[in-house]
Amino acid sequence: MSTRRPGEMPVGACSCGAVYACDETGHNLGSAMIEALVFGSNMDWDLAWGLLPEEDYLAEIVENYDLKSHLIIPGGAYEGRRIAGALYFIRMHKDIQEVTSDGVRKRLKEADDISSVSGPRQEQQRPLTKKQVEDLVREYRIEPILDAARQDKKVIRYIQRLIYSGDTQARNKAAEILGHACAVVAEKDPGVVSKLLQGLFYSLTDTAAYPMGALEAIGQIIAQRP
Repeated sequence: MSTRRPGEMPVGACSCGAVYACDETGHNLGSAMIEALVFGSNMDWDLAWGLLPEEDYLAEIVENYDLKSHLIIPGGAYEGRRIAGALYFIRMHKDIQEVTSDGVRKRLKEADDISSVSGPRQEQQRPLTKKQVEDLVREYRIEPILDAARQDKKVIRYIQRLIYSGDTQARNKAAEILGHACAVVAEKDPGVVSKLLQGLFYSLTDTAAYPMGALEAIGQIIAQRP
């Protein structure tokens, strides 16, 4: 069964108890791993971050997956399209599944079937507020943020505010998402991202006001540059 929670990576579950997230581009396997791990934990972030590979779960990646046809394409090309998608599988050990499996099944049941939402979006998305961006970053919901950033460049400023958090996990999460959002904005307006980078670099030279998270944000923006 394959479903998509609104604005997020497609996720699904297998009869063996494994869950998976689909990275349609093949370039965001880290995000796919986190999506699958958190979803398999029934969206319990505290539980997810406390789990250890091998000890608490097994992981496997299936590459060359085509989301449109739901086929594995060994050659990486199908009907004139380049196929680079990947499925990131996480299978929790039985003691973890006993705690999470009912909630996971319920979430999948409530989610919209992916076939009903895979068509092109027709409606113009309303701009996100600062509070909405903050909530999405906290929940690590990257796709709706990127969708909003394509239409509203202010989104990256909203995210920038969050890289100064005193919480290390929240700060790193915001820095990573800022990198992805800047990559989207740079496709149409690289000047905005350049100015943001200049400001971050300048802040590093000001020892009196060295902001936490600036260095991490710079690294993520450069790493995700188109």
